[in-house]
Amino acid sequence: MSGGGSHSDPVLLALSGPLTMNSVGKCYHALTLPYTATDIRIDLSGVTEVDSSAVALLTTLIRQTEMRGSRVRLESIPQSIFDIAGIYDADELLAERC
Repeated sequence: MSGGGSHSDPVLLALSGPLTMNSVGKCYHALTLPYTATDIRIDLSGVTEVDSSAVALLTTLIRQTEMRGSRVRLESIPQSIFDIAGIYDADELLAERC
């Protein structure tokens, strides 16, 4: 995962590898660092495997980031995340951030 930026520069966070219950804890801590940017982009093109933990991570991140007044944009989100999100009625929340 990589990222950086100042208040005016967008932050790009790139996730790679599995995004499952075994890895989301580590990702969560890195993704919830106190970024000051108002535009945070999350690139999911490198994600190789997902489960419902990926949906929980993304929806939590979106809510927390937007509560701070920042905007989240999801890029290259795998269809498998949308499929799982649909089970929990969270697919629209994710789709609105693409």
